[in-house]
Amino acid sequence: MAFIYTYRLAQGDFGLDKLNDFENPYEKIFIWIIFVVCSLFLVVLLMNLLISIMGSAYEKVQASIQNL
Repeated sequence: MAFIYTYRLAQGDFGLDKLNDFENPYEKIFIWIIFVVCSLFLVVLLMNLLISIMGSAYEKVQASIQNL
């Protein structure tokens, strides 16, 4: 189930209502650790994507300015 929640988290589903339904305490800890790691990874990944998009737009603008 942890991998299913990880996949759903990667798709943008932050539904936390069923994360505490596990009876085994090790499963609860494992799923919360995966949730925290994946959510931090997603933030870093999206920030890198934003930086690359902005860098590409900046390069296009600089190239068009030099052509004038």
